[in-house]
Amino acid sequence: MLNKIVAKRIRDYRQEKLVTQSQLARLVGVSQAEISRIENCSTYITLPDVEKISKALGVEVEDLLRKTA
Repeated sequence: MLNKIVAKRIRDYRQEKLVTQSQLARLVGVSQAEISRIENCSTYITLPDVEKISKALGVEVEDLLRKTA
């Protein structure tokens, strides 16, 4: 359940900041396909990846991990 919440928040923040999956992937150091898998819950995201993504998007890790909106 938390994975779905994190995935949705990543997508929402990415789109809000007008960042493409490819751009985010370059900033994080993964492939665009991996960002797609993360956002579509096709893979589990690790805490180090959450940290990298939050930094790339300019948000706090807590913003991605909190359970309520």
